[in-house]
Amino acid sequence: MEQQSAGFEIRMPRILRSRIDSPRMRSSRPCRRGRTHVLLGVLLVVLFCAVSVVGFASNRTYAFLFGELQATIDRGATLGQAKGVSAAIIFPDGEIWVGTRGVSHGALPISPDTAFAAGSIAKSFTAAVILQLVEEGKLSLDDPIGKWLPAFAHVDPVIPIRLLLDHRSGLYQFIRHGGFWETMLGESSTWWTPEATLERYVLEPTFEPGVSFHYSQTNYTLLRMIIEEVSACRIDEQYRERVFEPLGFGRARTTPYERIPARTAHGWWDLDGDGAYEDFSFVSRTAFGSAIMGEVFCTATELAQWARALYVDRVVLDENSLREMLDFRSPCPGEPMVAGYGLGAVCFAPELFNGLTVWGHSGNAPGYAAASLYLPDYGVCVGFMDNTEEGDAMPALIELLTVTATWLDDHS
Repeated sequence: MEQQSAGFEIRMPRILRSRIDSPRMRSSRPCRRGRTHVLLGVLLVVLFCAVSVVGFASNRTYAFLFGELQATIDRGATLGQAKGVSAAIIFPDGEIWVGTRGVSHGALPISPDTAFAAGSIAKSFTAAVILQLVEEGKLSLDDPIGKWLPAFAHVDPVIPIRLLLDHRSGLYQFIRHGGFWETMLGESSTWWTPEATLERYVLEPTFEPGVSFHYSQTNYTLLRMIIEEVSACRIDEQYRERVFEPLGFGRARTTPYERIPARTAHGWWDLDGDGAYEDFSFVSRTAFGSAIMGEVFCTATELAQWARALYVDRVVLDENSLREMLDFRSPCPGEPMVAGYGLGAVCFAPELFNGLTVWGHSGNAPGYAAASLYLPDYGVCVGFMDNTEEGDAMPALIELLTVTATWLDDHS
C-alpha cells in the first residue's frame, strides 16, 4: 500500500489550496544542564496559569474577543471533514484563551488537555537543542556531519550542520521514497534505527549542498543523531531536560520512547484513497516514530507557550542563537506557504494570513495537523491542533489570527 507523505512538507491543507529492530539506546541517566535562563520559563508558565482561566477572560476587556474566538473554532469544526480542534492564544500581557470543539472519536469531546501529534513542529525543538549545544561549546554550526556520524550512502560527510538546519543540504527527502509508507503501515510495530532508515530510504541528493532549498526529514533525523552523539542521551531525554521540564510542559511526550499521553485525540487519515477519513488510531506508530527519531505529542496550549518562551520571553536561546534561528533565507522553491526558512523556524508567506507577518512552524503527521506561531507585530503566540491529516479545520487558524490582530489594532 503506497501512501503519500503525511505532511512532511510545509504544505497547505487541501481545503486552502484554492486560496493561494530495537531502540537506539544511550545512557538513561538524566541530562541535567542548569540553564538558568531556560528555567525562568517555569516561572513564566506559572504566572500564565495564575492570571488566566481557560476560555474565560480574567480581564473584562477581552470578554467579547474571547466569544468571537470560540465562535471561530466552532465554525472551523464544521469545515471539510474536520473532527476535533484545539487552539490557544497567549496575548502580550500573558492573558490566555483556549478553545476546543469537536471530537477525538465517537462522542468523546476534545478538551483543553487533549494531546495531538505536533508533526514537524518538533523540528523547532531539535533546532533549539542544537543551538543550545552550540552555546555550550559542544559543537559548531560549521561542523561537518562526518565529525559526529559515520558515513552513509548518499550523505556527503562534509555537509555542515547549518545546512541541515535550514534545509539547504540537498539531501533526499526519505519520506518520499516509494516504499517508505508501505513499510511504515505494513510493518507498523517494527522499531527502526535511524541508521537503517538512512541506509534504506535515502537516495541520491537533490542538488549540491548550499545550492538551493529542499525541505527534507533526512536533515532532522541526522541532527537528532548528532544530538544523541554529542550529549550521550536519547533525543527524548534531551527534549525533556532542555524544553519540556524547564517550560512546564506536563503533557508533552516523545514517542515511541515514551508512552503516548492519556487523553490523546485519535488521528484520522484517508487510508484507502476514497476521499473519506478513517480512524488511524488502530495502527501502531512505532515504525514511523522510530524512523524519524521521535514523534512529539502535546497540547495546543503547550505549542503557544513554546512560541512565547522562544520568541517573546527569549528564555530558550541566547540573543545570538535566536538571531541565527530567525535569519530567514529565501527563496524556498516548492513551498508556497514559506517566505523564508531559518534554522528550524519559518517566516510564512503574508498572503496566507491576510497580510500578517507570522513566524513559527507548522506540522503534519499521520492523522494530525498543527501549528505553533508568533505574530511579531502584535506579540501574540498561538497553538493550533487538528486531528485530521489534511488539517481540514486549518482555515479557522487564519480567521483566529485575523480576528485577534483586528481586535488588538482597535484596542491599541
